[in-house]
Amino acid sequence: MQKATNQRERTNVIQVSTRRDRRFFLYLSKVILKEFKSIELHALGEAISTGVNVAEQLSRLGYVTIQKIETLTFSSEQKGRDDRSFNRKKVKMIIVLQRANDFEKLMENFKPAPRN
Repeated sequence: MQKATNQRERTNVIQVSTRRDRRFFLYLSKVILKEFKSIELHALGEAISTGVNVAEQLSRLGYVTIQKIETLTFSSEQKGRDDRSFNRKKVKMIIVLQRANDFEKLMENFKPAPRN
């Protein structure tokens, strides 16, 4: 993980969630890749399919190369309705993407879709 030192701590890690669609994460990835040479997509549970879709589409369009895919399983303690604790297993995927050599050229031709 890389960090930049400015007013707001910028990082190359994107926490992929199911609250936003893949187009948001595609756009965000391109913006962060302008600043960093690599990005990490961290997806938890159901968001894994969105993270994989974003990585695959960025790679297919030539913006990045996939450097590493890592999966983790861990337990997290949660409380039930009757205040009893139980462990729940969660799955996390980390996808490391490296900026492609012709990224700058592709970004010159990139035009974001107009907002409605």
